[in-house]
Amino acid sequence: MNYYFDIILPEMQAGIYLPFQDGMIGAGIFGEMQFLSDSGKKIWQINHYKEISRIFNLDLTKKLSVEDTRKRVY
Repeated sequence: MNYYFDIILPEMQAGIYLPFQDGMIGAGIFGEMQFLSDSGKKIWQINHYKEISRIFNLDLTKKLSVEDTRKRVY
């Protein structure tokens, strides 16, 4: 996981993510988007209707725990 934060993310110009249908965001994706945002990079969210919105502040109430993220993807 440090590979992304040390190697990949610093080279990215921006980020886009797809939350779960209820609007919640997996722990890993949230961390990556927070890293990009904190680095001054732009982030966007795409929804299930293919609408793209610029995100200026990530909503911490939408962040899933690692355990809850795993329950949804495994």
